[in-house]
Amino acid sequence: MATLGKSADGSLIETAHKATPREDIVALGERDLAAILYTSGTTGRSKGAMLTHKNLASNAETLVSAWHFSANDRLIHALPIFHTHGLFVACNVTLMAGASMLFLPKFDADVIFEELPRGSVMMGVPTFYTRLVQETNA
Repeated sequence: MATLGKSADGSLIETAHKATPREDIVALGERDLAAILYTSGTTGRSKGAMLTHKNLASNAETLVSAWHFSANDRLIHALPIFHTHGLFVACNVTLMAGASMLFLPKFDADVIFEELPRGSVMMGVPTFYTRLVQETNA
């Protein structure tokens, strides 16, 4: 797994260009399984929702269009990536639009406030926004 680490002094593109080509990679189709996400179980037991590559691409395409995302956008990302929005929605929409992303390791109100002028989009949960309001009132 490639990461930028805390110094953030690299990019996935740079890493890909330096990588040795692999011949053992299996081609996948748009209808092949990409992920299994478990539902919350509000109507019974949790179920594994099987998402294909096409499901994820369609979702990202729809949101890029609906939200008018573009290569000019910069997402401030502090959502956990163990949740569908942080992992698939935020990341895939940003990648599909060719936008840039500041990927924070966790929500930090001070860092968010510092980065807001350089961002055009921030996705969050209610507690993020509550904490930001509390910080401004402190």
